[in-house]
Amino acid sequence: MATPQRTIAEYTRFCQTLAAQDTDAVKIRVVQNHRNPHHLRAFSVRLPADEAVASARRFAFIDAPKYDRL
Repeated sequence: MATPQRTIAEYTRFCQTLAAQDTDAVKIRVVQNHRNPHHLRAFSVRLPADEAVASARRFAFIDAPKYDRL
């Protein structure tokens, strides 16, 4: 489901919410569209350095494939 474009702050909070739901997860894979491509930069902009590094290690962002419309 596509959602409206989000700010870096909203994206970071979303990722923190995902991480809090499963504290035992080693790697969290997030498949995202090309509309909100914040990736790891969101962590370094919004979080303290040590927390940003820990979050960056925990998440893997995967871009959904682009499909041309006919």
